Amino acid sequence: MTFKQLKKAEETYNKIMDNAYDLYKKKERQYIEEHAPLKVEPGEWINIRLQVTEESRERLTPEYRDKPRYRLGHRHTVRGRFIRWLIYDGGELRPDLMGSTYYPPKEKIISITKSKKQ
Repeated sequence: MTFKQLKKAEETYNKIMDNAYDLYKKKERQYIEEHAPLKVEPGEWINIRLQVTEESRERLTPEYRDKPRYRLGHRHTVRGRFIRWLIYDGGELRPDLMGSTYYPPKEKIISITKSKKQ
């Protein structure tokens, strides 16, 4: 095999992989469109109502577990700017938020609504 042949093979396989990736991304977009709990555009403000679960408390130190914010069943709201939907285990869609706005991925989502104040 010559170097030219190697480069030709690389180009061929890169095209195959790019096409496969494009097909997967198309299927992923289709899944998100069909299962998104809310029609929202990137940059819009949303409110996520969350509930603390036992799974979300697993990594906390005992001193934090006793705080009211981290008690089992506690509900709270996180407000942030929507970026995109992320697909989690089991096909659950969860919003990804801009900047340092964070919510624990193990907390149960009660509801997602558009924020009145944009």
